[in-house]
Amino acid sequence: MMFYARYPSDSVTQKIILDNGIGVIVPQSSLVYLYPDLDADNPQWDDLDQRLATIPDNQPVHCHPIISRSMQGFIRRDIEDIKRFVYPVLEKYGNRVERWTLCNELLQSPAAVQMKVISLYEDVARDFPSLKLWVGEYGLRTAHSVNGLAPPLLELKAAADIEGLVFVDYMDIAVRNSNRVSWLRGLLTWAELFQGWLKSNNLSPQTVDDFIQAIELLKPEYIGLKVEKSFKQLSTLDIKLALETSVLTGANPTEHDTAKEVLGYQVLVDLCQRYSVDFWHWNICDRAVGIPWDKDRNGTDCPGWWDRDGQLKPWAEKFFKQ
Repeated sequence: MMFYARYPSDSVTQKIILDNGIGVIVPQSSLVYLYPDLDADNPQWDDLDQRLATIPDNQPVHCHPIISRSMQGFIRRDIEDIKRFVYPVLEKYGNRVERWTLCNELLQSPAAVQMKVISLYEDVARDFPSLKLWVGEYGLRTAHSVNGLAPPLLELKAAADIEGLVFVDYMDIAVRNSNRVSWLRGLLTWAELFQGWLKSNNLSPQTVDDFIQAIELLKPEYIGLKVEKSFKQLSTLDIKLALETSVLTGANPTEHDTAKEVLGYQVLVDLCQRYSVDFWHWNICDRAVGIPWDKDRNGTDCPGWWDRDGQLKPWAEKFFKQ
């Protein structure tokens, strides 16, 4: 298992990543950034150039992704038109970066999109044989997602000999009944189910609170069982795996929230170590917190292992020994 982390513009977070030999994830490779107007004749290279210029040559780098789920309309274009955008990126940076996620969260899409994704990978693998190609997908803890993922993954392996799969999923302990996709959606909030019954039996408020907290601490363990099942299923496909995640606690987490955060990371890191899955920490430092699917909460959840001063938090030492 190897640690990777999103490489933000914040210099303190960059230093943490580089000083500790953590692999670098560069999301500025996305066409959303490189072609903001979707004009193939007007690429904007500056941001990606500047980001890569600060990374030593011996640092592991993974550009993730080029095409994301938000670009479903784009991926439906003619394959040659898609390549007019993708190929210049690979031609410019392919000698600098070996590992690339071409498409993220698009495999479990309608058949027409899925076929376009596979065709793109097949062409890139043929025309850029030195690159190590990965694909990303959301929904690690959902059995339906994992079961539906195996056939297109096998097709990708046959067509392009992809190296790996990045699972994108977050353990959000701050949101209940959220409309956003989170690790808690579909998971019964046991504490809420029992809360009314406990109060109706005249138990003290402290007893009720203690019980609720004890039940909530079981959630990461329950999620861990789902994750392990998925790892086992996918370990038979002969591809590498990486888990992109963060445990989201909400702003101003209580001591109990932090306890759940620690347990969540413990469950996920242990599973990644056991199954040789790379652990991608999307928000490794509190100075640069970003949630890809919820821009309104950027900077409020503080789920990092390093604090805003760039110091490793005492409870995080068990996960990352300096």
